[in-house]
Amino acid sequence: MRTTRTSRARTATACAGVLAVLTAGGVTACTSDGSSAAPATSASPTGQLASVTASATPSEAPATPDASLAPTPVVAPTDVPDEVLLPPAALDGQGLPRQLVEVVVPWRLPPGCGAGQPDTAVAMRGQELGTGEFEAVVPVQQVAVFPDAAAAVVELDRVRGRLAGCAPEEPDATTVYVREDVAVGAQGTGLATSYNGGTDDGALGTYAVLTRRGNAVVLVGGEGGERNLGDARAQETAHAQAAWELLARYELDAG
Repeated sequence: MRTTRTSRARTATACAGVLAVLTAGGVTACTSDGSSAAPATSASPTGQLASVTASATPSEAPATPDASLAPTPVVAPTDVPDEVLLPPAALDGQGLPRQLVEVVVPWRLPPGCGAGQPDTAVAMRGQELGTGEFEAVVPVQQVAVFPDAAAAVVELDRVRGRLAGCAPEEPDATTVYVREDVAVGAQGTGLATSYNGGTDDGALGTYAVLTRRGNAVVLVGGEGGERNLGDARAQETAHAQAAWELLARYELDAG
């Protein structure tokens, strides 16, 4: 009997030591008689108590566009360098005195048309070749540039309207003006000036053409001389086509 009590005392002491160590890990426990008991909680594989941690996912703010990646707006040029003018030879004026104009001035059209000057133009460059001596034709060209293509459209529409109402400066004059459509560039417009009232190709007179490319409007013509209208029309239409081709820098789209 004494041996049993001593054994139980030793077992209780040993169990108390184990209990102190293992209870912290939640693995086992001892009863008062030294037997093992199941743990009150289950252990994770690592010996730690299982727990659930709720984590909140922060909402993502919309990304701010990188300004450096935005396309740069394309702006039409508003200067008129000399290279947009036809060389004198292309205007049948090779060897003739050349006078340049680098400010906005009235269109080189008959005063009786009242076309005036392009007030909305931001720049203009023009040239005049020759002096008109001995009934020679004086080739002229003007290039006017506007803030955008829309402004150029408005200006050329305005001039077209004026050309439809041209009248001789003198009431008894026989001069006749005829506005025509010309298949060059955008809004191509021609003005035939007949000296003596005839409108057939054989009548003596002059011809001028205006057309547009992008935000630029160009005028070419031949003042004075003794050309018939058929020849004058053909020559100035060809000049207008060549002049239009030099205006590619102003065409940002199909306008």
